Order: sequence, then structure tokens, then C-alpha cells
Amino acid sequence: ETMPHNPETVGRWAERELARMDQEKNRTKKICVAVSHEVHSFVALDWATHLALGVCSHSNHPVPGDFAKNSEIVLMHVHKDKDTDPEAARQLLRRYASRCESKKIPHRALLYRGDPSETLIDAVKAEECDCLAVGSRDLGAFRRTFMGSISHYAVDHAPCPVFVAKSMQKFVQPPPQPEQVV
Repeated sequence: ETMPHNPETVGRWAERELARMDQEKNRTKKICVAVSHEVHSFVALDWATHLALGVCSHSNHPVPGDFAKNSEIVLMHVHKDKDTDPEAARQLLRRYASRCESKKIPHRALLYRGDPSETLIDAVKAEECDCLAVGSRDLGAFRRTFMGSISHYAVDHAPCPVFVAKSMQKFVQPPPQPEQVV
């Protein structure tokens, strides 16, 4: 809503706008996390828990905004095959939920069936998420073209900011092995 030009209505507009801003400030912020068996999904959850706790994960500085005051993590798992064992999917969601519980972060776990990319975005819209955290397998352009990428699709189609987490495994070098002396 734009500010009116009539001086008599400016006061009423300002009151409504202040009430709207106050309501937005106190609204629960939804941090959605796309859940999978991949390690990068756990990295995404780690980022989301830090955001919910109000701490920047790499520097331990406070996060700007109101996320820490009133936030909820929404765990979302999408399986595409009707043959997929729903109990295995529920168990996966429980594993993620236990991480939220251990940090005393309010959370919900949702299970969907359908095309992972499209269904995830539909769920994010339905839940009115404030941000989305997804993992990336870092397929590269060639493989992504043929296999598709949920994270790439999410960045292009999500109605909210998207955090793409990559596994740190490929960046961490194994410790050097000592030479054996006989």
C-alpha cells in the first residue's frame, strides 16, 4: 500500500502501516529445510539451526533481523516414487527432527510425494517460508543438464531467499599419512 497524498488520511495510513510492521515483526519466521540422505542436507540443517538460534554459523555473531526471536524450522522431504518406503522417509525426518530437539528449536516435519523440485517449491509457497535451505551435490553443468538439480531449480523458482549448502568433504584434505619406517 502506498502512502496517500491527502493529509487527512496520512495519519490513518501511518497507523495501519505501523500495526502491519509490528505484526510482521512478531510473526513466526519459517526456515524451511529440504531433507535428504545426502551430507549436504545436514549442512543445510546446520545453517538453519544457527539462523533459528540467532548466531551466524561461521563467526558466532548475532544474525540481523528477528529470526532468533520467533522462528520455526520446517523440515521437508519429497520422495518421487510410489514404491519408496514411507517408513524410511519418516525415519529420516525423525533423524533431522532430533537435531532440532537437541537444540530446543521449534520444528515440524512434512513428507511429500511427487517431483522433488516442483513439489518442494509448491510446499515452500504453501508454508509461506521466509527462507529455504537446500543441499547441493555440486554436479557441475554437464551432469546438472541431464540429471537436473533441485537446488538450481529452487534458486530459480522459490518465492523466498534460498541458501544452498555444499558438503565440505571435497574441501577438507585428509591428514597426511606417516611414512612407515622399518
